[in-house]
Amino acid sequence: MVELYPEFSFDTGDIMASFDKKEKPQYVPSCYFDFEKGDFATDGRGAIQQCDGVEAWKQWCIKTICTTRFACLAYSGEIGIERQRIKSLSSYASVCLALEKEITEALMADPAGRTYSVSDFFFDNLGDRILVTCKVMGKEQQQIELSVEV
Repeated sequence: MVELYPEFSFDTGDIMASFDKKEKPQYVPSCYFDFEKGDFATDGRGAIQQCDGVEAWKQWCIKTICTTRFACLAYSGEIGIERQRIKSLSSYASVCLALEKEITEALMADPAGRTYSVSDFFFDNLGDRILVTCKVMGKEQQQIELSVEV
């Protein structure tokens, strides 16, 4: 009689060993986004320009800071900053403190695990906006400086 459910065995040692390895964060190249134009950068032929992995990570950081948390259902609740709560604060010092906390939390929530630390915040009051400058250290010792209007 033919068996409906064949019996077989395999070694799970190789599979489990791959889960135990600590993977390095991936700094994957991507398409270059021009934030001033609000569109992907193209060359003279109309082809979208590429950027290296560290520049792609920098662009992810800028996009995360510019995103309002909970505004887009496509993003998890860890992506972006809570702009409405920050706007409701009364003093400039409390706004700066809240921005530092929100930006740090948002960048540390990188799903690719590239961000190691966020530090050296500087705030410049532009009236109804604030220019935030900070340094972000990657897990492989890459350091980028961000300047974003919030």
